[in-house]
Amino acid sequence: MATRGMRLRSTPLRSVVASGACAALVACVPAVLAGCGGDDDPSTSVDMGRRDAGDGGRRDTGSAEPDMSMEEPDMAMPPLDMGMPPRDMAMPPLDMGMPPLDMGTPPLDMGPPPMDLGPGVMTPSVAGDLIITEILYDPTAVAEEMGEWIELFNPGGDTLFLGGCELADGSAGGTHVIDAAAGLRVGPGESIVLARSATPGFTPDYSYADAFALNNSGMETVTLTCGGVVIDRVVYDTASWPDPTGGSLSLDPSSYDGIANDSPAAWCAATMPFASGDFGSPQQINPACPVVMPDAGPPDMGPVDMGPPDTGPVDMGPPDTGPVDMGPVDMGPVDMGPRDMGPMDMGPMDMGPPGTIPSVAGQLVISEVMYDPSGAEPGTEWVEIHNPSTTVTFNLIGCSIRDNDGPPGHIVGSSVVVAPGAYVTLSRGPGPGFIPSYVYGGGGGVEFTNTSDDVSITCGGTLIDGISYDEGGGWPVAMNAALNLSPGALSAIQNDSPTNWCLATSMFSTGDRGTPGAANTACPMLDAGPMDMGPMDMGADAADMSIPDLGPDVADMNTADVADMNTADVADMNVPDAGPSSPSAAGQLVITEIMYDPTGTEPDNEWFELFNPSASVSYELQGCVLTSGAANHTIGSSIVMDPGTYAVVARTNMVTGLPEVYVYGGSGNIQLGNGSDDIRISCGGTLIDLVAYDEGAAPPADWPPAVSASISLHPTMATLTAAANDDPANWCVSTTATLITDPSTPGMVNMACP
Repeated sequence: MATRGMRLRSTPLRSVVASGACAALVACVPAVLAGCGGDDDPSTSVDMGRRDAGDGGRRDTGSAEPDMSMEEPDMAMPPLDMGMPPRDMAMPPLDMGMPPLDMGTPPLDMGPPPMDLGPGVMTPSVAGDLIITEILYDPTAVAEEMGEWIELFNPGGDTLFLGGCELADGSAGGTHVIDAAAGLRVGPGESIVLARSATPGFTPDYSYADAFALNNSGMETVTLTCGGVVIDRVVYDTASWPDPTGGSLSLDPSSYDGIANDSPAAWCAATMPFASGDFGSPQQINPACPVVMPDAGPPDMGPVDMGPPDTGPVDMGPPDTGPVDMGPVDMGPVDMGPRDMGPMDMGPMDMGPPGTIPSVAGQLVISEVMYDPSGAEPGTEWVEIHNPSTTVTFNLIGCSIRDNDGPPGHIVGSSVVVAPGAYVTLSRGPGPGFIPSYVYGGGGGVEFTNTSDDVSITCGGTLIDGISYDEGGGWPVAMNAALNLSPGALSAIQNDSPTNWCLATSMFSTGDRGTPGAANTACPMLDAGPMDMGPMDMGADAADMSIPDLGPDVADMNTADVADMNTADVADMNVPDAGPSSPSAAGQLVITEIMYDPTGTEPDNEWFELFNPSASVSYELQGCVLTSGAANHTIGSSIVMDPGTYAVVARTNMVTGLPEVYVYGGSGNIQLGNGSDDIRISCGGTLIDLVAYDEGAAPPADWPPAVSASISLHPTMATLTAAANDDPANWCVSTTATLITDPSTPGMVNMACP
């Protein structure tokens, strides 16, 4: 019985496991174990006997008891074996946790560039954020390893940071990752050049060294990729594209678009020489490409000279014998006449670029001149030309722009179309704060002086228009603002008079004022001149005194109308002749820049800058008081600040390159503290503006620490106020030197803060 009991117990257990009934067995075993009271537990003996023996309920006794207790350890084993899978199944979560660790590394690698970027600076992320606009692949004036370069243009409104972007050459597979540490940025409307060397004939913005060389023949691909996104790609093929030697492939400015520049029709060979002797317009807006007329070539002549319709009927078949077929109808002038050959078909081909070259004085009008911009001069100087005609389109190609240096000036080398009523801009450099119609560069030596000069446009030897501005001769003093011709005086005669000009008041992208390429703003009411002043000078008896001059017939008018005019109208009209008044309300002047810790000797090299934010009112600063701490100085001479202009006040005039300044000297002992101080200007007892800077204040009230550089107020209309300049968040340390050695922008529009 013992032997049989052991067999019966083991066989069902294997059978259960083999049959896959694991769930039932797992459920049973805990129940059995829970009910065990030891080897002599009757309930265990009875249950197990029934299940294993299958003998109708007979209970084993005697020697069978030890056998049954030995089997219980066998029964407990399956739960131990089956407990292992949960331990195995727990492992995958550990394995699956690894990918997030691996995927986290790219943000760690890409982190540094965003750390370098300030507010308003973006990384290119969308196709078309930057555009490839010029490629010089076959220079001749310098060796290829020195002279190859690629130009990029920023058509958007944000400054773009190129650190980490990749420039690639498709033919040889060469790539170069732009070093983030180089800090390469492209401002809105700016063009930059990435060159193979640092000496391609000018100073490029960045050099990719020998990362790749561009093909001189066949197909080539130039690609800019940022963050895995193709920002722009140009695939040129010298078999179907223009193939310049010793000059660049130049994109027409009308096709400054990431899609339009894919077409070879949008490109041409550059025609403007630059410093190396090759042709191109690096770091500038490209000149317009020549206009190619689609109807040129032999196809217009083909149907007239050849083809079966004219010759077939004459040479073949019986119809040739009859008089009707031989008559003049078939061969006459109808087939060969002027319709096929006439000037209507051939005319546009012979006329060249659209528009008529001006040939008569006054057909074009100089309407705006920026001779003293805030940017680097003369590169950001520009002149605007207006077409007063309502019907005729003019073209400036072949005309010349000159200053008082005389001929030859600069000869316009490409088509510049001036439509009826339109305005076009000609700029010395490519980045005046907008896209000019034409860039004349350094050719011809055109460079406007800041006090007096001539500006003229000549076509075919005829002076079309010219002006001679002179700040000492009654012309407005235009600092960081364009000379603006009144919209009511848009003629080549009226623009000769300084009384028809005023300072532009509308601000454009650089922070300067002007309306380049658009209608001018209206000038403020001007004095009527000496005729209006006469009655006032003649005194109260003007009515009587004017009778002999006007004759007896107008005596009645003089005694009534003229007298009334003198007592009210003329008196009012003469009020502006008293000159600008002093500021009388807070905010009429704004402190915009402070140099308190210069490189040179202190306090001698200290200075600060004032700005007139008005669009129409000039202010006289004589008698106003400058204050720093307990020290103060009363301005003892005339300082007239016209609308939108800046004035620099300094401790001395020792700073080389500083623009015209008022020197407060040691009078009052004004000395600016290097860590914290306050600067005030008061006029007539009214506080006009106050700035209290403090480098050691607790954030966010702490000011940027400036050593050998100025602190500069951000140049937007929202921040150029006496309220906004109280906030240190609107100030930053100047980073670029302009007129003097220390980074600063004295007397001009400040550079934008990061």
